[in-house]
Amino acid sequence: PTEPFCPASPLDPVPEGTDLRFCGLYGHCGSKISYKHEYSYTVDGVPAYGAAEGVGSEDEFVLVAQEGGASFNPPAGSSPSAPTGTVQILDVRRGHWYQLPHLSVGTIEMAFTISTGHPDYIAIGIEDYGDSSCGSGWTVWLGKKDKTSPHFLDRNGLGINQGRLYRFVAANGETDMATFVNWPASGAFEYPQVDLPGTLEPIDAMFDGRYGEFEDGYEWTRPSTNCAMTVSGKTPLRMTGVSKQEWGGTNPDKPNQWAIAETGLGKTKTTDGEPKWDKSTLPLGSDRASTLIFLEAEFKAALDALDGVAVLSTGGVASRNGSPLPESISAKVYHVMADQVVMGPQREAGLSYVDSLYWGKGDNVFFAEDSNAPGGYNIAGIYNLETRKTVTIAGAIGDDNVKFNNVANVPAGSIHRRSDQELTGWFDASASLTCDVDASTGTCSPQEMYDTQTSKHMILNNQMKGYGEGCMDYGFYYTAQMMYIAIPEFDWATTTLAAPTPEGSRRRKLELAEKKKFEKQPRRRKLFEECTEDLEGAWTDDDEFQECQLH
Repeated sequence: PTEPFCPASPLDPVPEGTDLRFCGLYGHCGSKISYKHEYSYTVDGVPAYGAAEGVGSEDEFVLVAQEGGASFNPPAGSSPSAPTGTVQILDVRRGHWYQLPHLSVGTIEMAFTISTGHPDYIAIGIEDYGDSSCGSGWTVWLGKKDKTSPHFLDRNGLGINQGRLYRFVAANGETDMATFVNWPASGAFEYPQVDLPGTLEPIDAMFDGRYGEFEDGYEWTRPSTNCAMTVSGKTPLRMTGVSKQEWGGTNPDKPNQWAIAETGLGKTKTTDGEPKWDKSTLPLGSDRASTLIFLEAEFKAALDALDGVAVLSTGGVASRNGSPLPESISAKVYHVMADQVVMGPQREAGLSYVDSLYWGKGDNVFFAEDSNAPGGYNIAGIYNLETRKTVTIAGAIGDDNVKFNNVANVPAGSIHRRSDQELTGWFDASASLTCDVDASTGTCSPQEMYDTQTSKHMILNNQMKGYGEGCMDYGFYYTAQMMYIAIPEFDWATTTLAAPTPEGSRRRKLELAEKKKFEKQPRRRKLFEECTEDLEGAWTDDDEFQECQLH
């Protein structure tokens, strides 16, 4: 609906009133690489899940989550610049870029593959914010692959006509996420983990190529996709009144399991729109308290039942091209993170605004906090499901300068003011460093990828929160620094590095003299005007901006 104006160069004149946010790739958040037949491997000699061959995509691609942007019709009653993003995808071999609005529209944080265990179908987990009138829910795209198609999307089950969006429905009829998983109580270290059953069911809506609301009753907007009921008339599970969940990832050892960073869970509302809790009663004493939730779905059984079925039965469910799809898929929540442990000095027990997530082998989940910095820093760590223990690995400095960032420093000129920094973007680089690439295909086999992804050579990014007109030429709101972290081997049963429970913690405080030293430090950032005055072209006088790059 809005035609972008995209200058060829940042130096080109821009017509008055032009909104460059309509231009280019806006608000890229999480990414997921998918290799051909990526789930066709064995674990201890047994297929990881379902079939042994052909499971996963038919091509290599990169899923990209567009966190924001005004690319499409905004939600009703909102401004034209309302954040309405899509899942987007790069065809690696051909360099083609597609957007996939039929996989939900809104603020998308992450999209990632999940194994269906069936060689003819693909599943994509979609972590979108949802709409605050309903709240974030658990969404999965299920599509049937057309392996003979010359078109990249159709071949991978991602064409507009080949699948549907499914949402999690609780078996007990509960619609509030926190109530369903009994959080925050379930985040206690000693809380017994039990299966919480439900189903994945298709929503009663499919994208037909039009964005917005139309006179014929069709609509495809952020509220309509995220507030839709299921085909059977059920209300999906939601983070009531809150649109805030971040990354997700799949268990490589059992890839029909996945985890979700429930960033905004502490901000859950009642049906009257009031906070569900007095925030002082939550972990960290803050409504930024959050957790990780772990799910599993039996895609294979539901899809096996469709083998040989070419015609939709009466009352059944199908994609837009008429291919039958499951009416429901058995699913469950089987684990909630023990988030109520003390993850560092100067902190209370709890996990603040969890964001980045990567699931490594051995039930080890890498996570990181978004910007809030309880105790003076945001942390990144590893959570082990079997023992429910957490080890803190890294920290990012907060705006009070109390804690030094133990893995990342601020690049020169990247920021001009105090701001909480953020660690994000966990990625396992082990296979990239050690896998024996086949020269004819340019890749490793799925089995080699699995075998060499040890989660011992990890990539982590530090996001420096600067400003859109910051000290760097043309300015960046975020500046990123990629870091390599060598992860040691942990004996989770005996490690002394695990974050203690509140009862077992003697939280270290800064010594009085050390604290006073920090309190006496002058504010070392220059004001915005002093850092950005008369900036054109490259810097020529290093001294002019030296104060802008101190932290």
